[in-house]
Amino acid sequence: MNEDNKVKSNDKDGTNNKKDMMNELSLKLKIIEEKYLIFPKIMYLIIFISIAFISPFFTVIYESKGIPSSEIGILVGLYPIFTTISSFILPMIADRIKEHKIILILAYLGTALVAPVFIYVNSFYLFLFFVPIYALFNGGTSPLNDAYVLFIVKDKIKYGKQRMFGAIGFGIGAAICGVLVALFNNNYTVAVVCYIITQLFVALVILPIGLPRSIDSKKENDDVIEYELDEYDLIENSGNNSLLNEVDLFVEKDQDNTKLEKEKNDDKENIKTDDDDDDDDDDDD
Repeated sequence: MNEDNKVKSNDKDGTNNKKDMMNELSLKLKIIEEKYLIFPKIMYLIIFISIAFISPFFTVIYESKGIPSSEIGILVGLYPIFTTISSFILPMIADRIKEHKIILILAYLGTALVAPVFIYVNSFYLFLFFVPIYALFNGGTSPLNDAYVLFIVKDKIKYGKQRMFGAIGFGIGAAICGVLVALFNNNYTVAVVCYIITQLFVALVILPIGLPRSIDSKKENDDVIEYELDEYDLIENSGNNSLLNEVDLFVEKDQDNTKLEKEKNDDKENIKTDDDDDDDDDDDD
């Protein structure tokens, strides 16, 4: 009986140790993210790479479809009108229903689903119908992206450093797309395909992983980090300490709490074991 209890206790200790290690690693990663703001940089980088795949080529795409210059001017003029309207409507809807993440994901999915018209449509009148729809989906993404980054970045002065990666991404995307279009004999279909793929990647991978559900809600599982970072001002006032040493300051508290809980659980297990032994002795008698 005692051996079985010891085995169970050892199994629980091993499980608790694994959980402690995972919690410690998760906490360290979150603190590093809080310091270096990795996600906003990656988000802006990929989003603007995607934008660079198509935005410089609207006019030449229309020309390749045989649309006259006067009609191209109408299509090019329609786009900013409807993106401006969308930049008001989509954030208002997101604020009203408190589902900023869902609205942003749907907007990116909408742009990806409408974008194939730039491959298959050749009629000015069909473009006249689809371009405003595309602009309505696309126009609201930028203000929602910026709002989310400002929500994530506690020090608003650091926003510019995150947004800088958008400019870097646009340069990278434009260079890559230019090379691809040249390789495919000025066939701009490859640019649209790259744009669709990156938009879907943003909608289905980047945003679901990195963003909280709503800008009005507190970030999930961030309570400890939020207050501890404010209290200790991670790295900024750390002197010569390394990043991991600073992180250990925060982890020690969590480990102490875990040890206390573990000791309480062990005491409970010992009490149960003693009671079981007493019951066995009574049965033997």
